[in-house]
Amino acid sequence: MEAANRSAELYAAHVRLELGGRRYLTARQERELLLAAVDMRLPLEAAREILQTITAERGATLESRLDETLRTTIAAFAGKRGWLSRESFDRATAVCRELSGGAISVLDARIRVKRLMLAEGLNVRGAVIFGTPKWFRDIPERGAQ
Repeated sequence: MEAANRSAELYAAHVRLELGGRRYLTARQERELLLAAVDMRLPLEAAREILQTITAERGATLESRLDETLRTTIAAFAGKRGWLSRESFDRATAVCRELSGGAISVLDARIRVKRLMLAEGLNVRGAVIFGTPKWFRDIPERGAQ
């Protein structure tokens, strides 16, 4: 039991050092940290708990959690209407950038919000009557994520 506690303490220190002052961990960085935990013979679930605890303490966001948070934000902006205005879309993009501590570019945030909107079956305001606005069509489907 002592060895497990020691491994957990070492892993927690490793995560704190790797996180540094960053407020966002990409899926790749998260995976590397979890692989380091496995190398330390720490159970994967324990490593996930430690990682989530430390990122929460530091106010950081994991990419794996970002989409979940954005999905909720977009749903709140859309409400029962089932669509987002351009202003709401821009606010969702700003939320994405804020959660990442600025690590995600404006374009990548817009791509992510558009992808989530389409996955949830949401439209842009006026798209049903007037067609999809040009500003929304100009956002690529996929980016450099």
